[in-house]
Amino acid sequence: FCEWENVLDEQKGFIRDGKLIIEGRFTLSNLIGIRCDSHVDFSDPEVPFHDVEFVIGGEKIYASKQILAIHSPVFKEMFYGENADNNKGEIELNDVEKEEFIDILYLIYPSCKKITDANAESLLKIADRFQIKTIIDRIEQFLMDSTKWNFPAKLNLSEKYTLVELQEFCLDTFESAEEIMNLKRIDGYEELSNNVNAALLRKAMKLPLTKT
Repeated sequence: FCEWENVLDEQKGFIRDGKLIIEGRFTLSNLIGIRCDSHVDFSDPEVPFHDVEFVIGGEKIYASKQILAIHSPVFKEMFYGENADNNKGEIELNDVEKEEFIDILYLIYPSCKKITDANAESLLKIADRFQIKTIIDRIEQFLMDSTKWNFPAKLNLSEKYTLVELQEFCLDTFESAEEIMNLKRIDGYEELSNNVNAALLRKAMKLPLTKT
């Protein structure tokens, strides 16, 4: 602590050219406030820095080639590969819903868009189609943490989209062969592939019959 009279003493060096110089150091332990959503309207032709137009169901979506190419090797090849058509004004996308594609763009662009139990599968489908690994990884972690998705559903997605960590997470959760056998009573079990059933069988053979 410094006495005020010492602060005002020019000999102490705090005052230079009639100006008071104060240096302060602090540690920020908590920040309270409202996080603003950095909203981008991808249907607006005035969206900043857009240089590509997608057409989905007759409606246009505007985006940046460079931003998409950074996150997706499919887009990178589409825009900058040997067969890229740089003069093509519009790119029509089929087998995808406009709102779902916009949700993917919100995850790529800075925003507050979240992965939820309701949109996880549709986002995963599009992210897999365009090989957007950063989003696939985020969805995979979300599914591992989610309590809304049952094990057959998670295992089905792990097989369909090659989510190795999700499948290993599900298998490691079982502590007895009985728990694996009980999966037959859960919705979605009948949709499991032969590969997943084989993985479950191998896991069951390594476990005690009942939980100890």
